Amino acid sequence: LYATGLEGFVILRSCKPTTLEATLYKPLLCLTLQGRKEAHVGARQVSFKAGDSLIVSHQLPVISRVTEATATQPYVALVLELDMALVRSLHDEI
Repeated sequence: LYATGLEGFVILRSCKPTTLEATLYKPLLCLTLQGRKEAHVGARQVSFKAGDSLIVSHQLPVISRVTEATATQPYVALVLELDMALVRSLHDEI
């Protein structure tokens, strides 16, 4: 994880594939810029490559790993945590 100086906004980067790791995703928006990652939610597997995005609307237990990354082509993703109370208030205004 690389902090950006903006609260709730980080950059994920890995120069090599990783092992499966259990994580609890918070509400977030994630945009994959480079490389590939796979996530397992229960029996379902989802793969994300450059240009793919992920929106998580509630806490979600996930097992994930980076599957495609090298020193010259690392896995890179932008992650923005979502404030669901703010999102709901915008919905009410729209």
